[in-house]
Amino acid sequence: MAQEVFEPPVHFDIRSCVPLVNHSLGRNEWQPSDRRQWQRVWSSAFKDTHLLNRSALLSAMTTEMKHDAVLLFNTMFPSQGHRFRWQSDEDKRLYDQRVVFLKRLVLFLAFGGVQYTTENN
Repeated sequence: MAQEVFEPPVHFDIRSCVPLVNHSLGRNEWQPSDRRQWQRVWSSAFKDTHLLNRSALLSAMTTEMKHDAVLLFNTMFPSQGHRFRWQSDEDKRLYDQRVVFLKRLVLFLAFGGVQYTTENN
């Protein structure tokens, strides 16, 4: 926290967007364990005031991308899926189709060489 105050980010670093795992503390950002953590992942860190401060905007962007990675991972590879009770077999089939589509889309984007750039289009 002190580092964010005294050394705010001035450049975007994609490596900061990777959710962390700390085995000694038993913390795994890839798999939120309770309702409070899931609410944090689903909520947006962005506020309109972030537009006025580059460091605040970079910090919010980093948090948003980290949360997006967690949501995508848990959608494609649910760890609690075996306990979920589907309302019907059709719901489960539709969900499975969507997950397969997302997996194929991610592979397509990765193999297609989609990249971020700082250059103007």
